[in-house]
This record gives sequence, structure tokens and C-alpha cells, in this order.
Amino acid sequence: MRISSTTRFAVVGLLVQTAMLQADVATFAGEKGKLNGSLQGFDANGIIEWQSPYSKEPLKLLADKLDRVEFPISAQSEEPAPVQITLRNGDILPANRVIALEEGNLISETDAAGMLTIPRAAIASAQFGISKQKVLYSGFDNIREWTTGIGKADNWQRNGKGLISSGRSIAARELELPENFILSFELAWETRSPGFHIGFADSLAEDPRKQNLYSFNFDGSGMRISRHAPGDTRARTLAQWPRRPPDFPDNRFTAEIRVDRSKRRLELFIDGESEGLVVDTLMDLPAPVSNGIRINLHTHAGKQSIDMLSVTELNDSRTRHLAEKRGDPGLDCLITTEDDRWSGELLSMGGTAEQTLMVFKTSFANEAWEIPENQISTLFFANNPFDGGPGGKPRYLVEFHNKAKLSAIGCIIQGDEVELIHPLLGDLRIQRKAIKLISRIRG
Repeated sequence: MRISSTTRFAVVGLLVQTAMLQADVATFAGEKGKLNGSLQGFDANGIIEWQSPYSKEPLKLLADKLDRVEFPISAQSEEPAPVQITLRNGDILPANRVIALEEGNLISETDAAGMLTIPRAAIASAQFGISKQKVLYSGFDNIREWTTGIGKADNWQRNGKGLISSGRSIAARELELPENFILSFELAWETRSPGFHIGFADSLAEDPRKQNLYSFNFDGSGMRISRHAPGDTRARTLAQWPRRPPDFPDNRFTAEIRVDRSKRRLELFIDGESEGLVVDTLMDLPAPVSNGIRINLHTHAGKQSIDMLSVTELNDSRTRHLAEKRGDPGLDCLITTEDDRWSGELLSMGGTAEQTLMVFKTSFANEAWEIPENQISTLFFANNPFDGGPGGKPRYLVEFHNKAKLSAIGCIIQGDEVELIHPLLGDLRIQRKAIKLISRIRG
């Protein structure tokens, strides 16, 4: 069968597009230039070898003009590693498990770099039992599922997996919310006076006097998290922030609300930055236990939208422990999964391939305690002086598929291996497939 020239060019074009989708992407000089292809090499002299689909021979490029290289999605898991080791400079090293504590060094097993020996004094903390949190709901698959007796969705229109409206609109539905969950969404508006009200843990009662829920509100006066309690005709403000519409030049932001109903605490994140913890102080009233989500737009004119709405299960004990005060920085501090806190000295680690045991000595017990790793949430290491490592100012930031990151003074890439010079750990050899992004640190 003969293939026409038009078909042949179409097939070639499709192959090139497919290759570009699977290619590395290099960005130069503040996104003024981009190249698709394959990073062949990155040498110590600052020369990049880049194979373009439009060139027979690799191009030789200057590394000091490079802003970032993004590597294609690989078979590597996007889930965080079970153990995350935070170094003194804030870098996060992923590990499958810790094996031993020998002669002042922590021995760990990693996917990215094999067995690693890390000086104990270079470690700030380690978190154990990290796991990806389960997504319970994502997107607006069917707007009819969001239409309830409390309002009509006549003004809503689908916008991909989001909703957009040009006037007052209400949409609500029941979901299977666990006791603790994360609610996230993106809000956008094309009006001077947006008005968003997102109710959650909502009973969806029409009568305000019967409502028992939390709500996130954003309008011309700023942001608020409020508590709606049975018997009250007005909501009580738990926290507020002077983040008004003009503070967002693009007329949009992403919000994430971590809801811990068991401890009556919430935490708000805007564009990935925490705005702080919020405590439900209405202790004489039962915490909201319902499972409804209510979206209410108050503006009369101008488009407003909500997109990327998702509900995720929340197990934030480890994140919370890492953010809390650790106590005496001159001592090790161990926090268990049950919120017990011990200060003292980590004497040793050991055990089997299935279970690592930690031996910890506190000042209020005569004998050391042996604790299995699966009962440990966070381990802070004593802040002892550390003079090892090559030092120097980092020039690159390496981000992994599993949410970890390392800074580097130097970076050499040969084939499937990346050699990093880390300011604390020295030479590290990383599997290229584990890396998601290499970017230049400016300033």
C-alpha cells in the first residue's frame, strides 16, 4: 500500500510531537528561550551537550545561561519516600529506611543514591512513615450532583473540571468526608467585588439557626474562616486576614484548608504558603460532623469561578510535629505517633530488614527505651556543630519525583547518572530517573 506524502508528513509530525512530549525541556535566560530534546551531558567546565530532534549532532551550550531542565515523567513514583531526612541547610533527602547509627553517621537506604552514610551532625530531623494521602473527591464530574434543595445551579457553567458563574449561584452536595480532611480549590474572578463563600462539614440545612459548619469567605473585606453554630443567626469569625482582591494581580489564588475536626483545628494555605493555625474556640458546642460542601457566590455581576476542587484525607501528625517547637536544641527529641515527646539522646539504631529499632535514653528514666520505627513520627537531632562537607554557595537545586530536594555546588551529568557536590555531604551520585527538575539558584 502506498502512503501519500501528506500522510507521511502527518506521521512524521506526530512522531516529532510525541518525542517532544517525552523530551527533556531546557529553559534559558528567564524563559526567553526553550529547547526540547535530551540532556546528554553536563560537564565540570560548564558545557551542556543537548541533543535536539532537529540536529544530527549534540549542541554545545553554556551552562551559566541555563535556568532549568525539566525531565519527563518517568516510571518513578510521585509518592513521597517513607523516610524524609531534613539536613541542616533545609534540604530534604528521601530514604526507604534508616538502617543503623554507626560512629556518628546515619546509614540509610535510598532509591535515588543507594546506600548513603550521612554525618549525624549534618541532620536536623527525620520523619518516618510518610505516605501519600488518599484523594477522596476531585473535580466537578456532574453539576447535577451539586444541585440540592437549598439552591439552584442555573447560573453555573462547566469550565473543564471547574464551575464558572456570572451572578449569584449556589451548588452543594454531600460527600464522604472523614473526620479529618483537606479541602483545596482555586478561585478566580473578573469583577471588582468578588464574593465567595465555601462551607464545609456542612449539614446543608436551609435554616441558618440549624447550621453547624465551618466556612471560608473571600470578598472585598478580605479572607475569613468562620464557624456557624446551631442557634446563631450570624457566623462567628475564627480568624481573618487582610488579603483583599487587589492583593492578587492575576485575580486568582489557590486555597488549601486542613481540617482536624478531632482537635477542632484548621490551617489555611494560600498559594502554598501557610497563613497559620486556626482554633475553634466554641468548645461548648459540638464540632461540625456533617459531610456537605456548599459553594455560594454573592456577587451580582462579573464572572467568578471555582476550579480544581478536591478533598483529600488528612493525617498531618508528622507535618505538625515537624513545625512544632522541639525543645532543648542541645538534645535529641523523639515524638511518637501518639504525640508522646521525649528529650535525651538517641543511642543507637538497628534491627532487621522488616523493622528498625531505636534505643533512646531520657533524663527521667534509668534505662534506655527501645522503640520500633513504626511508632515514631519525628526525630530531631541535637544541634551539634558540623564542620564537614566542602561548604560553598549552592548553584543548583535538584528536585526529585518523590517531593525531596537537594542543593548542589556543582552538577555533572553523564548518561543515567548525576554527580552532585552537596555543601554538607560532598559527592553524591544520583540516578537520573529519580530527578524531576534541576534549576539554577540565582542571587
